Amino acid sequence: MYYYSIKHFHVLFVVLSITFVLLRTFGLNTGSHWTQQRWLKILHYGVNSLMAVLGFTLAAMLGASQPWILMKIVGMSLYLLAALFAVQTHRSAIGRVYALVIAVVIYAYTIGVAFSHSPASLFANTGI
Repeated sequence: MYYYSIKHFHVLFVVLSITFVLLRTFGLNTGSHWTQQRWLKILHYGVNSLMAVLGFTLAAMLGASQPWILMKIVGMSLYLLAALFAVQTHRSAIGRVYALVIAVVIYAYTIGVAFSHSPASLFANTGI
């Protein structure tokens, strides 16, 4: 029972994380002032922190020695790093867009690993 509760909250925070990254990057690139609100930044980093903590909790419950779980951890770490670059105000607009594209690609790969339970992500069992 605890496993499924943790898993559902983890999935919720995964979706919220990419939503925040997309909205904040779009807002920063259009010059919107709402992206600089302190509460929004704290909420975004809180969502990312909970996503990571719950992900590590699930990894510990399943046994982190499985290759697909290790790739999810690496993917999540790289996604968070790219997302951080995408929402930084001192970066240029084009730099934020590049970081956003990289974050979305890593995010898609990591989601594929989660669904396929394979480090090959969405290419698993397709013969590619």
